Amino acid sequence: MKMSKLNKETIKHGVYSGFFYALGMALFDYLGHQDFDLWKFIFGLLFFGFFMGLLFRPTLRKKINSAQKKDRLK
Repeated sequence: MKMSKLNKETIKHGVYSGFFYALGMALFDYLGHQDFDLWKFIFGLLFFGFFMGLLFRPTLRKKINSAQKKDRLK
């Protein structure tokens, strides 16, 4: 089963957003002289990444649809 381009882009944006959010949280903990908490990192990565992927989805849908319309006009 092939995944659509919209789903691939949504997952990619969600993973990137979640990773950078979790990395930022870990950096603040490190600068605050706190121990690194792996569960907090994983939770931030998954939770924030999931919701940022959902938030980006309408924008990505418009972008992909407009690119497809341009291809049809050629």
